[in-house]
Formats: sequence, structure tokens, C-alpha cells
Amino acid sequence: MMQFLYRLELLPEFADETTWSAKEEEVVGDHFNYLKSLNEKGTVALAGRTLVEGDGKFGIVILQAETEEEANEIMENDPAVSGRLMQATLYPFQIALS
Repeated sequence: MMQFLYRLELLPEFADETTWSAKEEEVVGDHFNYLKSLNEKGTVALAGRTLVEGDGKFGIVILQAETEEEANEIMENDPAVSGRLMQATLYPFQIALS
């Protein structure tokens, strides 16, 4: 298995979470449940986000997949990405300590 990290950032029009509608809140809930399910299967090793405002605000997901294509598919199927709330970038990654 290979390891990958994808970095998530809110699209600019959703940067102010106080303006979110029920739709955006639902997408975030689906995003959480998607990652939780993958974590329970052992695919997602870690997921979280920074607790800052502004330019330093982002999330990461560290996952295991057979191929980069599989990792990219997991990332693209993340409801936050497919729901166009967040943009994501995939990186090959190696966990050194856990």
C-alpha cells in the first residue's frame, strides 16, 4: 500500500462559514461521514484541520491506497470536493512515525 495526503481548502466563496446555508452544512456532514467510514475501513489514517482563520486555514487527509489513481478517486469522491465546497490537492506521502 502507498500513502497519500490530500490538502483541502474552502473555495473562496465559502471562506466565511457564518454565511453557509443548510446545503453547505450538509456537505460538511457528508464529508465527515465519508472520512469516518474510510477511517473505519483502515483507508484513512488521519484527517483534521487547522484551527486558524485566513490563509492558514486548511484540512488534510492521510490515506492508504494501492495506486495514485485510487487515491485520486477517493479524494475526488469526498463530498466536500465533489460538492464543490472545497478544492483538494493530492500528494504522495510517507508516514515516518505514527
